[in-house]
Amino acid sequence: MSADDHLNIHPITDACHGEETLTIFNASDMGSLFGVGFKSLAYVSAKKRGIVPLASDDPENPLMERGLDFEDAARKRVARKYPAWQITKCNDHYVADRIGAKPDNLVIDPAREGVGVLELKVTAEPIHRREWLDDTPPLKYLLQLSTQMMLVPDCTWGAIGELVVGPFTYETNVYIVERNRSAEIRLRTAVAEFWQTFDAGGEPAIDFERDGALIALMFPHEVPGKVVDLSSDNAIGDLLQRRDILKDTEKDVVKRLKECENEIKAKLGDAESALVPGWRVTLKTQHRKGYTVEPSSFRVLRTTRHEQETAS
Repeated sequence: MSADDHLNIHPITDACHGEETLTIFNASDMGSLFGVGFKSLAYVSAKKRGIVPLASDDPENPLMERGLDFEDAARKRVARKYPAWQITKCNDHYVADRIGAKPDNLVIDPAREGVGVLELKVTAEPIHRREWLDDTPPLKYLLQLSTQMMLVPDCTWGAIGELVVGPFTYETNVYIVERNRSAEIRLRTAVAEFWQTFDAGGEPAIDFERDGALIALMFPHEVPGKVVDLSSDNAIGDLLQRRDILKDTEKDVVKRLKECENEIKAKLGDAESALVPGWRVTLKTQHRKGYTVEPSSFRVLRTTRHEQETAS
């Protein structure tokens, strides 16, 4: 018996996918479950609770838009590289055990049994060099593809087609991935544990490096007159002291940066550019259109250190 024989897989339409998003764990978020996604797991959880609107400032949206713009070009280039493949754009979402996936494409390869899944990614050249190490896709994409392969009926293999966008050229890479049944069991177990915690009202730990926007959405307004007692919190004093030090460091760095830039500008004088080995340096006039700042409200953190009382 295969690892997915017991899965009750069913496709759903685009029309109901928005509602299903709140009750399923999407393949594109699988990386967040293992700490390697575009979004933190706390962000994913907050989205499913409605704290974060579905179409809000999702950190993945600009990348998704770029990917959609280049998707047809990526598909054509993969087809050119593998002319025997029959590539069909996938319009279905597949759901089982509160896990969901919408592959970019389904593939029939005459040399292989079963159906293949082709996921397309568009990558800037510097990102490719930094993240696609040892000729291997990033883990977040492999987890997404593994989830898709697990949910697509009769799927036996998958591939990630990468369109690398350089300054003047495109490069196409295709990475073939075989199904890993033991890894799929781990994926299903991790998602089941997420939903168990979620349904019980628990929340993933907040990632303080990445979740600033989420914290602002969770607590957009203060309760007038409310005071929280942190006198027994052992960490808050260290945090406040660290913030003071970092604020002082920030002021010093900004001051030194400005001094450095002023010295560079003085060296260029009224020149538009400078010849510097290993650098491209310009000092051109930039024109900015006038605009009106819309009214907004946000909470501001201010801290003041009390003077220490000393005994006489």
